[in-house]
Amino acid sequence: MSAKVKWQNQQSTGSPSISEHLTFLSVSKRHLHPRNTSKMDIDVGQLYKDLLAGTRAGASGYDLLRWAGNQEIIAQVLKNPHLQVSRDKLQSAAKELRGKDIPVLPFRLFKLFDTVGDRLTYETQYFTRRRILLVSALSAWLWNDPEDIATLEDCVWSLCDDYTWSLPAHMHGASLSLTADAISFNGHIDHNPIDNATNLDLFACETGLALAEICALLGDKLHPFIIERARSEIMRRVVDSYMQKATIQRWEVMDNNWCAVCAGSIGSAAMLLVEHDSKLAAIIRNLLPAMDRFIAGFSKDGACTEGLNYWTYGISFFVVFAELLSRRTAGRLDLLSDNRFAPIASFQQHCFFPGSATLTFSDVEANAKFRPGLACFLAEHFQDVTVPPLESAMDVMDAHTYNFAPALFDMLWTTNTLVLKRTQSNPCMIYPQTQWLLCSGHDETGFAAKGGHNDEEHNHNDVGSFIFSKHGVMLLCDIGNGEYTKSYFGPRRYETFCNSSQSHNVPIVDGHGQCNGREYCAQNVTFDHNGAMSMDIAPAYPRIGLTSLLRHLSFDHKMGRLTLRDEIKVSRPMIVVERFVSFVQPRIENGVVTLEQGPTSCTLLTETSQRPQIGKTEHINHRGKSIDVYTIDFSLTLEDNAVFNLVVS
Repeated sequence: MSAKVKWQNQQSTGSPSISEHLTFLSVSKRHLHPRNTSKMDIDVGQLYKDLLAGTRAGASGYDLLRWAGNQEIIAQVLKNPHLQVSRDKLQSAAKELRGKDIPVLPFRLFKLFDTVGDRLTYETQYFTRRRILLVSALSAWLWNDPEDIATLEDCVWSLCDDYTWSLPAHMHGASLSLTADAISFNGHIDHNPIDNATNLDLFACETGLALAEICALLGDKLHPFIIERARSEIMRRVVDSYMQKATIQRWEVMDNNWCAVCAGSIGSAAMLLVEHDSKLAAIIRNLLPAMDRFIAGFSKDGACTEGLNYWTYGISFFVVFAELLSRRTAGRLDLLSDNRFAPIASFQQHCFFPGSATLTFSDVEANAKFRPGLACFLAEHFQDVTVPPLESAMDVMDAHTYNFAPALFDMLWTTNTLVLKRTQSNPCMIYPQTQWLLCSGHDETGFAAKGGHNDEEHNHNDVGSFIFSKHGVMLLCDIGNGEYTKSYFGPRRYETFCNSSQSHNVPIVDGHGQCNGREYCAQNVTFDHNGAMSMDIAPAYPRIGLTSLLRHLSFDHKMGRLTLRDEIKVSRPMIVVERFVSFVQPRIENGVVTLEQGPTSCTLLTETSQRPQIGKTEHINHRGKSIDVYTIDFSLTLEDNAVFNLVVS
């Protein structure tokens, strides 16, 4: 594919990193400062000069993306063999949508989250509309069919009519409130009217960017009134709203995916819409600290404790923003040159095991997929970045939230790098700061184990847990995230099965699972590069007479075999249940537990003569689907210290 499609795919070596453009003191999460008094020292003059250079080079406004509407570029996308599935799905979906009305978002659905805690019903309809936007816009871009253009115009019009682009779940329990009582920075109680119409959550910001990109990409195909109305709503709801808010936003002091998605979307939309370099400099100046926090939120080894899905989500918007900013400043400001980013960029490739099983620590969906355009882009920028297995590549319709910006750049950035720079199975990858061990082995086996603590982003109480896969089947699993409800992120989070230690491959001690909090952690964690990990996970449990619980895990990659040894020391008699979890229904024959799905199976061999107890629990996954989860419990009645051994092969 041509260099035009890849934009500036050669990494700039002389460009200053983000940290060289700004220095700031972290704003306390407990004390948000007004924007004008936050402790930041940014060289806005240099930023203005960088933007001015981009303007003089002809890289401003719609021109940042207008090139993608050239017939030469469209022809390359239409001929790209790696995009055949995406093109087929787009055409099929576009045909289905033609002539149909855009679904509405009625109040009876909007109110469900704050009244009964249900967010899925409203969001299903919400994301159906985002699906229409994605399909009609990409189809209109590629095939220029008048019916697709008409559908797109109706969809954009409908979005401009929305009460809000934000989700009720992201309004902090105030989606049905008229005013909010808040402690102001001078300590007084302020009674502020709530304007949820301009609430800046992930999807409000995403919507603003999607519409800005559509205006730039398809401006000559849509009715001028549609373009002007969309531009006006983006500025009112997103860009101007951000700049006019009296205090910084919650996501500006987070250090997770919200920073990149919100700041990246606002900044990218502004670069497409804001004409004056001075105004744009003020906007970018305010957003750069959030981007810096996003990168600083990763551990030094580059791992993302939020999980693979959230790595993909945040990095997608970070990279889009970084690439637009590089073009907009004529290459003078290159966020990807930050030396902290290289290990972050390579994280994804280590999360895929043989057979396309994926790492599911934290709030992650099983069998996650990767964005091919993003993977190609990073692999072409960074020597050590490779592309995960092709069978795990996402097509343009795969993301259930239908994120427009990453989907568009998947179409533009996907190249033969998908096959030329593929990831080779790594017998052992250690993330020392995060305390993760990831391994691949014989007979398409995969293994991962973790230490860490129980106050991570999207935390599960899972210190000492592990997973084991074969031929892409997760036989001993981390079941990943559940349906996001009001209670899922509230005080009752760990009453949800998938978030508690009860759903992980860790012991239950005297009837107790692990506790949540940073102090509940693994200690004395050690690794070796042969696939072994040891740690004391007793500190993750309440102080109930458990003196130590030394967990030793060893993966023989040449044999595809896992060995577990738990050395348990207690100060009083108790029952310790060694629990193992699977989506596969266990079978017990002659005391041996077998997990079998089709031609793939493994056995669990122990030294205990006690027959294990098999349980079944209903798990409601992230999509709201009910799935059976099986637990295998070996109960140990301890009067004194004991050792439990298990071999999985």
